[in-house]
Amino acid sequence: MLTPKTPFEIEFEHRLDSQVTLFCNDWLFPWHNINIAGKAVDVEDFFGGRFHTGGIRFEGQVQQLYWRSVEKYITDAVIEHFRDWYSSTEKYSNVSKHQSLARTTGLINAFASRVLKEATSTDRRLRGRGFPDEVSIFDASAIRSRCQIKIDNLSEGYDFFIEEEEGSGVPASDRVVTINHNSMEFQEAIKKLEDAIAAVKSNNSFAAAEPNEHERVIAELNAGQRLLQAVRVRLSAIWSVLIKCLRYLAEKFIDNVFASMISAAIAALIALFGFG
Repeated sequence: MLTPKTPFEIEFEHRLDSQVTLFCNDWLFPWHNINIAGKAVDVEDFFGGRFHTGGIRFEGQVQQLYWRSVEKYITDAVIEHFRDWYSSTEKYSNVSKHQSLARTTGLINAFASRVLKEATSTDRRLRGRGFPDEVSIFDASAIRSRCQIKIDNLSEGYDFFIEEEEGSGVPASDRVVTINHNSMEFQEAIKKLEDAIAAVKSNNSFAAAEPNEHERVIAELNAGQRLLQAVRVRLSAIWSVLIKCLRYLAEKFIDNVFASMISAAIAALIALFGFG
């Protein structure tokens, strides 16, 4: 039986509406100055810097940076919204938490889609310079896919934590399962995991800045790989050793070029073992 909307969801839905409006007014609208003589775009880039440019066409590098910032804005907002949900629903019953998380995930998905829709519309107007129908619509599907992976991973992770808090733990989390090493699902998960591990190992800046941490995560990932070589494995071990490490890396290097590889590995492993 579905529980009614929680107070958090009711307030959250209103807050998301306001956030989309503010994003349109405070960030997207100023971009129109790029096509107005004597004016400049002056907005933050969500990476700690700002755009301050004008008198140029909206294309090439400036368009790429625009979309890089849009994706960063959405990803930052998604992470913050899930954290807010988790802290705000701390005293809810576990049944209410599960259903609230599902509904909140839907609201966050809708938020991401709305932001991308507004950003796509602005992109077309800027490129069209007053005649948007004369230019094609920007294909934001890759950005939407990466945002979707982030939303799904966070939602599944928080759902798993709720079940761990129920006292007896997740019904299936301590179960030993048989791995079909010949299945397409396993082969896909292994390939994506290998790609992610290779990317982490080759991250020289990480190794130089935090050598001990770099060594630790590689050791955990290697241990996770060895677990997957067994015919039978405990789900709690996969979660604790491998998926938690990958989630840590996904959060740590969200803006790195190989973040999508890490997210893809997480999604493949979750699909393979049915976490969440």
